[in-house]
This record gives sequence, structure tokens and C-alpha cells, in this order.
Amino acid sequence: MMWFYIFALIFIFLETAFFNHFAIFSIRPNLILFLVTFFSFYFNFDIIKVLLFCLFCGFLKDIFSVGPLGTQMLVFICLGIVLSYVSRKFLRYNWIFIIPLYIFATIGQGVIYVLIQNIFFERSLSLLYMFWRVLIWEMAYSLIIFFIFFRPIKKCAIDKLT
Repeated sequence: MMWFYIFALIFIFLETAFFNHFAIFSIRPNLILFLVTFFSFYFNFDIIKVLLFCLFCGFLKDIFSVGPLGTQMLVFICLGIVLSYVSRKFLRYNWIFIIPLYIFATIGQGVIYVLIQNIFFERSLSLLYMFWRVLIWEMAYSLIIFFIFFRPIKKCAIDKLT
């Protein structure tokens, strides 16, 4: 389990330092969401572990992002709960389903973020703009990076735990 926390620190460093230079239309791949999806999928039976890891990843994301502190923590906690529930009820540890689960997580993150911004911070973010940004650009970029990092994460973290 410590591997996931180490990967979270590495991924936040890569996301903020490395992928900032390779941003396409000011969009970077969301590596932390990738890790939260993996963790929620694998540890779906233990909601406390999922919540603590999502809180840690959200805190890292909040520190290195421009938004209000706590926004990404709330987004990741909500996503962790939903992803672990979906994994527990429907997916049953079949690794082929991690891809649609990650797509669902990417869309869910955009929707939850817009709702939090509109309700709590009274900003008028457009859901249509977020869908365009998330569905087209961030999801495509993130999926490319997802396929690059899938095998190392599975090999280093998941296979060592089983």
C-alpha cells in the first residue's frame, strides 16, 4: 500500500513539473486521478483506505493547483466512494474494466468540480465548457498517459500486493 503513496508523490511531481511543459491547450493529464481510480478499484472492499488515500491525493492536488484549498479533496473523496462502490458491485477485479472506470472517473471529476464551484463558491462555470474540455482534451491526453503508466503501476503496486 505504501507504493501507492510513493506513486502519488511521483505523479504529482510529474504532473506539475514535467507535464506543465507539455500542456496542450493548457491541459495536462490527470495522473493523480489515474492513481485514485486504480486504488479505488483495487481496495474497493476497504472504504477507510480509499478515503484516506483520496484525501491524501486531493491534498496534494490542492497544494499544487490554483483552486481553493479543499476543492480537489472533496472531489477525490466523492470519486473514491463512487468508484469503490462501482468496482465492488459490478467489476469484480477484472482488469479490462479499469479503462471504462477511468473514463467514468474523468467525466465524474469534471461534473463534481463544476458543481462544487457553482454551489459553494458561486462561480458560474459552464457544464458544457467543462464537458468539452474534459471529454475531448483532458480525457484523450490522460488516456494516452494512462496506457503508458498502466503496466508499471500494475506490476509494481498491484502485483506486489496480491
